[in-house]
Amino acid sequence: MEFIIDSYRVTGELWSPGAPRRLVDVLNLSDDPFVAVRDGALDDPLLEGDEPRRFEAMQVHREAILFAIARSDVEVHTDPFDIVKKVPVPASATVPGFEITGDVYLLPEVDPATAKIVGSHQFIPMTEVAIRAAGRSESTWSEPVIVVNLSRVRMFAPRSG
Repeated sequence: MEFIIDSYRVTGELWSPGAPRRLVDVLNLSDDPFVAVRDGALDDPLLEGDEPRRFEAMQVHREAILFAIARSDVEVHTDPFDIVKKVPVPASATVPGFEITGDVYLLPEVDPATAKIVGSHQFIPMTEVAIRAAGRSESTWSEPVIVVNLSRVRMFAPRSG
């Protein structure tokens, strides 16, 4: 996985007990303020040539995470009876240093303008994401899925079309 925190990127293996889970579930279900990362590295994602500092193990405070990206091919199979049908809703969010646009998922009958997303969850997934480093238009990249820490979101704007 990859965590983007203030001014740094943490990469490594996130360990959680039990069966494989989605990254968003691991982050939301933990009661600990920290997550354990093994075989990790710390670098500046926007500084070309920054040499990663390596660690066998590190602890990352969950509140420090701006957004997270799963970097493994582990496939998590869910029970189809536990799935709630949701629809993609285009949205934009800002976290310190980054602007994020993509899709969030809401129940079909929920009005995106009045949905209380910020404050109702700690981490939410976004798909088909474009990420731009604030003030650096050349530092833009895309990800199929990221997990955003809503406690770090400064602005959240779902759009209905």
